[in-house]
Amino acid sequence: MECLKSLSKNKLASESTLYIFSDGKKEGANDEDIQKISETRNVIKSERWCKEVIIVEQKENKGLAQSVIDGVTEVIRKYGSVIVLEDDIISGPGFLQFMNDALEKYKDEKKVFEISGFNFPIKEFEKETACFFLPIISSWGWGTWERAWNEFDPSATGYEKLKTDGLLRHRFNLDSSYTYSDMLIAQMETKKINSWAVRWLWTVFKNDKLTLFPPKSYVINIGFGDESTHTKTKVKFTGEQTLVAGSLALKYPEKIIHDEQKLGIVKKFLTGNYMHYKTFFIKRYLATFYYSLILKFRCMSNK
Repeated sequence: MECLKSLSKNKLASESTLYIFSDGKKEGANDEDIQKISETRNVIKSERWCKEVIIVEQKENKGLAQSVIDGVTEVIRKYGSVIVLEDDIISGPGFLQFMNDALEKYKDEKKVFEISGFNFPIKEFEKETACFFLPIISSWGWGTWERAWNEFDPSATGYEKLKTDGLLRHRFNLDSSYTYSDMLIAQMETKKINSWAVRWLWTVFKNDKLTLFPPKSYVINIGFGDESTHTKTKVKFTGEQTLVAGSLALKYPEKIIHDEQKLGIVKKFLTGNYMHYKTFFIKRYLATFYYSLILKFRCMSNK
């Protein structure tokens, strides 16, 4: 699978422990679905993608959100920090280096809740070499620490206020540049979507926390098309995706505040590439199979 192949080419793959969480079959799964799960599990067992590979095979189907939540929780309790990929994310060879460096630099900064390996394909950022903070999250190749994940609220306490408090809704929607509130309400009330990420966003928002973004993306998402479970068409949000070919000599912000100028550019980009909420955080999953790749923080790998 492309996700594993690209990951194995990362400079630090040989120093990393990889956890692969393989979800089980859905209730009523047919023979074809079960066969696809078996074939996929054979692929993930076919090579040693990192220094150590630990595969967790579920007998029953947990579903997208619960699989991520349980997987992150299990590994982060053991190692204190995680780097997370899903099966439709291609990583550049400098991804692990960037993630490890940033996780180490900001590990004690309580204001920082996430490191993102993804950034929006925005022309203004093409010549940038400095990372920056934003008050949002990304689920396309990311990392966090136990101190932050302990605050994750899967019940999205207080989300109901978004339905009556227009100012709160405006702020949560990044000054109305994107309908995150619609997605969260749908998650909590209609169950038409199955997103852990929008609840993580709510956690970051209500605690007034930040995510570090690189100036250019270290990952791309290939989870769109006819074979996708959720997103059948190409998402305008991704634009023309580009991938950092190697490690960059990046500058890291010393002040732990969000970058107003960069935030304004992102708001403009989101407004100009507006799309239905269903196509944002939800990814492609092969038949009933879902796996998440979780790598423990490099500094723990030799212990």
